Amino acid sequence: MEDIKAGLRYIFQTRNEWTLALAGTGHVGSDALLDNIIEPGDVVLVPVFGMWGKRLADAAGRLGNN
Repeated sequence: MEDIKAGLRYIFQTRNEWTLALAGTGHVGSDALLDNIIEPGDVVLVPVFGMWGKRLADAAGRLGNN
């Protein structure tokens, strides 16, 4: 995993030691994104143009967001 993290730092040109790779589907990444950037009660705008937008909107709703 350390080799993968080092490669990600190189690709994204960062020295951030908290760079990490998530082992999972795209849903894992989008859920992690929402969990880390929004707080309960935040208003979240999610354009729904298909399956992925609907899933993202549903995930935001489960976190207590409008």
